[in-house]
Amino acid sequence: MTLGGHIKARAQASGVLTSRPAELAERLAGLLWGHLMVSLLLGVAERSNAREIAERARDAAAAFLQLHPLPNDGHWRPTGTSHQKNRNFRLP
Repeated sequence: MTLGGHIKARAQASGVLTSRPAELAERLAGLLWGHLMVSLLLGVAERSNAREIAERARDAAAAFLQLHPLPNDGHWRPTGTSHQKNRNFRLP
């Protein structure tokens, strides 16, 4: 089994990954990158340093967990649909 397969199997077994993994991965990537990739390609943004990268990753993970919180039983489940948005989260 590959490392990715092992991580996915563990996530499914623990209830972290219950459905729609491709959609969840796309949502996390969107939160992580925001408009940065296009800005970098257009040359209107500079490359991030290590601190900025860590901050962006932390913010994306926090926003993702706000969109998909742990229920009271401690088992993570995706919530909502792809068209729903968290109105409290703002990208820089």
